[in-house]
Amino acid sequence: MGFSSQLLLGAVLVAIAAFAIAQRSDPLPSLPAMGRALFALFWLSVVALIVHAIIRPLDFFGVIHAIYLAIVVSLPLTSFFLAVTAWLRLRGTNRRLANLNYGLLALGMVPAAIGAYATHVAPDRLSTDNQTIVLDDADRPIRVAVIADLQSPNIGQHERDAVALAIASEPDLVLLPGDLWAGSEAQFSAMRPALVDLLNSLLDATHHVVMVVGDTDNLTGLQGLADETGAVLLANEIWEHDVAGQQIIVAGTTLPEGRRSSVDESLLEALRDVPDDQLTILLSHRPDAALDLDESVPVDLIVAGHTHGGQVALPGFGPFVTFSDVPRRAAAGGAVVIDGRALYVSSGVGIERNQAPQIRLGVKPEVGILDLVPK
Repeated sequence: MGFSSQLLLGAVLVAIAAFAIAQRSDPLPSLPAMGRALFALFWLSVVALIVHAIIRPLDFFGVIHAIYLAIVVSLPLTSFFLAVTAWLRLRGTNRRLANLNYGLLALGMVPAAIGAYATHVAPDRLSTDNQTIVLDDADRPIRVAVIADLQSPNIGQHERDAVALAIASEPDLVLLPGDLWAGSEAQFSAMRPALVDLLNSLLDATHHVVMVVGDTDNLTGLQGLADETGAVLLANEIWEHDVAGQQIIVAGTTLPEGRRSSVDESLLEALRDVPDDQLTILLSHRPDAALDLDESVPVDLIVAGHTHGGQVALPGFGPFVTFSDVPRRAAAGGAVVIDGRALYVSSGVGIERNQAPQIRLGVKPEVGILDLVPK
């Protein structure tokens, strides 16, 4: 049984136990009975989380996953069991208690509906994020497609749709800021032919595809894909090419071990030698690269992914967690200006895997379409 299935089964059992405790003390749908059910649900969830953590260690995402299922599965199920049992016992006998019963059922279904949408609908609502970015060193308009964080253990229709959206925009350049896949070496071997097909289709459309290493892919695998397809892999290197009639430089980073910051000192030194009037893009998996640049580094635009826009965000507040030191407004996705430089952070195509709840809420999966234009 997989990790998610284990947590789901635990959430169902917790709901049944909480319902049984509430029924034992008070079989009718009264406010005290609901309070006892919620109290039991809370402590049973805590105990279940501790027991699961002992059996199988949980990381940060695993704890969040368990809490999420307690809210969208255990709570609605407990409410449903209480409501149905009360309805069977009270049919036609007490209108006030019956109405309380219906209200309980309706209230309990709200988190279930949100959970169903966040888990089964929102992660597939793929769209494009169209941005116009004015750059001093741009001589003519250039269209750049950004496909970040596919982050999947297999290539399916969702990933192919993302590539199709990028191709449909007729880009001059495609940038892949890391996390092209996720999973084991065996899963990568199985999906490798499909990744080659995706890269070839992008190259057929634009001829210029540049990528860097992220957190879930690796340099060896990406180098093999680059060698087979002709895509450009940058590992603390600079790529210079004519794109749409303009000479452009793309610098690509790898992640220094143990650091959130993303720019190697050797790459910074190389960038300092670039002429100030040369259109220069820094491609990094993590947006924290923007915090590494000082005035001596003539970079016009930083393009990154990594944050997934937080995957869950509230209107007016933004994402709860971004795992980045850039301001939350930047990590939330889109184009911003930091220290006088343009920064574009893609909300990504995929979702966090492993122990994380595989959800999106308030953050759509997106393909970035950037129109870089001169003043």
